[in-house]
Amino acid sequence: MWRARVQSVNHQPTVRRGVTSRFGYHLLQPLAAYVVVVLGALLLHVVVNLSAILRFAVGISPWLFFSRIKSALVTAFSTSSSSATLPTALATAEKNLGIPAKIAGFVLPIGSTMCMNGTALFEGVTVLFLAQAFGVDLPLATQAVVLVLVVAVLPSCSVHLGGPRSGHAFAQVYGTLYGVVTIPPGSRVGWLGLFLKNVSDAPLFIERVEPNGRGIGTVIRTVKMQASPNLGYLGGTYGMPGGIYVTDPPVAYIGGICHSPNLLPLQGFRLSPGQEMRVWMVLEAVGPGRYRVPSHTVTYRQEGATYQQVVPVGYEGKVEPGAEPPHPDPSERPCLDQTTVLG
Repeated sequence: MWRARVQSVNHQPTVRRGVTSRFGYHLLQPLAAYVVVVLGALLLHVVVNLSAILRFAVGISPWLFFSRIKSALVTAFSTSSSSATLPTALATAEKNLGIPAKIAGFVLPIGSTMCMNGTALFEGVTVLFLAQAFGVDLPLATQAVVLVLVVAVLPSCSVHLGGPRSGHAFAQVYGTLYGVVTIPPGSRVGWLGLFLKNVSDAPLFIERVEPNGRGIGTVIRTVKMQASPNLGYLGGTYGMPGGIYVTDPPVAYIGGICHSPNLLPLQGFRLSPGQEMRVWMVLEAVGPGRYRVPSHTVTYRQEGATYQQVVPVGYEGKVEPGAEPPHPDPSERPCLDQTTVLG
């Protein structure tokens, strides 16, 4: 422990000495200029470009707009992650900007991975700085080409610096919301609905699944997640239709047979190329209010790298004191001896 503490204290000066000993202290001045240029360009982009779009294309005061989204801005600056900011951005768009939930739930998850004009600007300045630092002469025309290529190519790559990359291994699905009956605080329901299919040519391993939306943690929370590789094709013993259930594991009496999915641990679950699965979740009502979870962010590992992909499938409902606790559906009752009723 003592040795580790000494090493952590001395690590930063060692790196600083290594850089300055190789390039000299004179490099610090260009580095400072580089930082100033990047920050100045980003500020200019916000003050001029984005503000002009807000004023003339959208018709809203830039000052009013930025004041209404300050919670999302604070989250973005503190986490440096588009995926971590997405739940706050969704709630802000619906509550403070009045954007319909269907539009926000569709546009913002896509924008969090594709709209990276600030990152493109940063990369362009970095390329020019490195060229100057290593003595590569770039004429003005070449510099313009470099900037155009960076702006054009980077959004299609969906690169997230310093964090998980934007993934595309799962099949694209239409935005789907499952409606949950009104339940009282403290009650639980199950949801078998998040569909995942590996359309890539390499196996992947699920790390975690995170909900995005309004009311998470304050109105509703997820207390259990499991992988269900059986998709509910009713020809087999383990066939199971997706939906809302009040039993764990979910059961359904169809065709004279009790159907139940094969549930496995979610973290580390291996999804082979072409394989399909659903995610089984047990949801618990925390406090009164409405909740709306239009999408989930799935983090997975594939070929040594970590990726994140937003899947636009979720659920919505209401928690209300005095509401009737959920009861098993008639299709579940013949199979209750094989499961546990959530309450």
